[in-house]
Amino acid sequence: MPGALPADDLSGAAASSTEPLHLLKMAVGIMLVSFGTFWAGEGIGVRWPGTDLALPVLVGVYAAVTWATVANLGRRRGAGVEAA
Repeated sequence: MPGALPADDLSGAAASSTEPLHLLKMAVGIMLVSFGTFWAGEGIGVRWPGTDLALPVLVGVYAAVTWATVANLGRRRGAGVEAA
């Protein structure tokens, strides 16, 4: 059947293979938010310093904030504090 998962994928044995998938999802999310911020700013008339060069800066800012948030949540989880 096309699109069906092999039985060994359902066993959970490949749980460590989900990490690259999560990283990919995070990267796609950062790109979407960065482009969305840029285009929303363009739509309301924001004059970006460096015009299109503002995009890599936005990606870097959002990536740094995401990394800091994930690191902070990881420390909380390691300290026994439950995340909401």
